[in-house]
Order: sequence, then C-alpha cells, then structure tokens
Amino acid sequence: MFQISNRARQSLAGEFECPVCNVDMSSNGIFACSNDHWICRACVGHDTIAGCPSCAEEFAQREPTRCYTAERVADIARQHFVSQSFDREYECPVCTEDLSSSSDCGGIFACSNDHWICGACLGHDAISRCPSCAEDFADREPRRCYTAERIGDVMGKLRERL
Repeated sequence: MFQISNRARQSLAGEFECPVCNVDMSSNGIFACSNDHWICRACVGHDTIAGCPSCAEEFAQREPTRCYTAERVADIARQHFVSQSFDREYECPVCTEDLSSSSDCGGIFACSNDHWICGACLGHDAISRCPSCAEDFADREPRRCYTAERIGDVMGKLRERL
C-alpha cells in the first residue's frame, strides 16, 4: 500500500471546501447548482446567499439539489486514506476500466440512482440498462457526473505523484 503525502491530502480536502464559508462540506451535505458548482447545506439555507457563488445562478429560479455523488466521492476519498477501496469504486461495472481519468473513458455517467458507467460503455447499443440496478436508459437518460470526474481526476493526479 502506498502512502499519501500531507500535501496531497490537503489538495483533496480543498475540493470539499465550501466556497462561501470555507467549511468542509462533506460532513453536512453537499448541494449543487445546475452547473454542478458546490455549496454546503448551511450556506444554501442562509438568507443572505441568493445564488451560486461560482456562476451567480439564482437559487430562487432553480433551487440547488443535493449532490449525492459528491458526498459518495468524499466518503470514497476518506476511505482511500485507510484502504485501497478507491480503485474498486472508480471502476466501470461493464468494462472494469479505471474511471479516475475521465478523459480516457469518455466521462462518467450515472443513472437516477447514482450508479456510474463510463461514457465508452454507455455509447454501446447493447447497453440499454444500468448494469447495477437495471434502470432503463430509455426512460431516463444517464446524466454526466462532472463532480465524480473532477474528484477522479484529482485522485488520479495524486496517485501519479506518489
């Protein structure tokens, strides 16, 4: 098992810092605007925060949604410092390719239950259902998970430095 430096840990921890209050969002809920910019639960509920601090999208027009993918990735990152579970979590269930480098796999996509699949596999005609829960992609097209890609890229870079 390899060791992760303090600098690498700080880099990853910074990904989960609220841009408004600078508090670790992973412990109290991560929310995102429609552009997938993160903000913590406390700041979303604060009366003086009317919009996304990154893109200024007004919360009155579109309320931020809970970002379960980001919370899942934060849990994976925490576990990774104790075990090697990160590699299994960032693996496409169809082709078993590493998803931590999103540019190599065509992106990370998720069904409505937040199960991941790589963009390359999603593009195959034979894949019409989620391989984890069998949700029919004809009923609801999988969405691109920019959050998972961003954290995967950070984790991939951390592994390269080790």
